[in-house]
Amino acid sequence: MILLGFLLVAAQLMPATYKGATYKCRVEGPSSPMAAMSERSDVVTGYPALWPVGRACEWDRSAGGGTITTYSGSWAGTLVALGLLVGGAAVVVIAFGGLPKEPELLESRAR
Repeated sequence: MILLGFLLVAAQLMPATYKGATYKCRVEGPSSPMAAMSERSDVVTGYPALWPVGRACEWDRSAGGGTITTYSGSWAGTLVALGLLVGGAAVVVIAFGGLPKEPELLESRAR
C-alpha cells in the first residue's frame, strides 16, 4: 500500500511538471485574475507541490507588490495517496506486533 501511495504521487507529479513546472504554468496555468499576464517569462514561477499533489504557480501581482500562488493539484488524488500511505504504515506497525508498551521500552533500554 505504501508503494502504491508513492506511485500515485509520482503519477500525479510527472504530467504536472513535464517539461518543467514553470513552462506548464505559462502554457496551462492555473492563473488568477489578480495575476500579471505578460509575454515576459519572469512573471510566473512554477514548482511541484505536495499539498495538493500537483503543480504550484507563483504569479506576480498585476497591481505590483507581491505574488499570488495557484495550485493545479487534485484534492481527491492527494487524499487517496495520503490514505494509502497512512494505511500502509498502519499495516506495517500492526504486522510487526504494534507499538511497544512503555515497560517493555524501559526493560530493553536497561539491558
